[in-house]
Amino acid sequence: MVGTCNGLLLLSDDTNISFCLWNPCVGKLLKLPSPNITYATHGRFGASIGFGFDPKTKDYKVIRVVTLLESLALERTRTQVEIYTLSTGQWRMLRTDLAPICALIRTNPQTFINGALHWVAFRFSDNNIHNFVLVFDLGEEVFHEILLPEFPGH
Repeated sequence: MVGTCNGLLLLSDDTNISFCLWNPCVGKLLKLPSPNITYATHGRFGASIGFGFDPKTKDYKVIRVVTLLESLALERTRTQVEIYTLSTGQWRMLRTDLAPICALIRTNPQTFINGALHWVAFRFSDNNIHNFVLVFDLGEEVFHEILLPEFPGH
């Protein structure tokens, strides 16, 4: 299970390229089409998934933040974002100036709060690891970052 919102569950396989929306109350299952970015189309990648409800359009959205791994050099990774909208039944690419993210921490899944998705993430910069919360506003379809507090002793 990737996420849940308003009683709907987003299910995925281990590769994060096959998705289903499931409403367990009525027993309805919807298989989503394949996303644009797969191993066959783009090579190695890591993907983090978000699922939530857009209060602006009154529609459900699935977000894939995909880090394309062109090589083992972390500074050469590229981040791309694609969005599935339930009303259209299609994936589309989102143009974004999102700085390269080395990883969204998968052990901490996304959280949907007040119309936005939140992930704990990190990136390498200046030979340091920078931790932050990556926020995606489903209505405006923009990202922003929230700094994490300094933890004593870390």
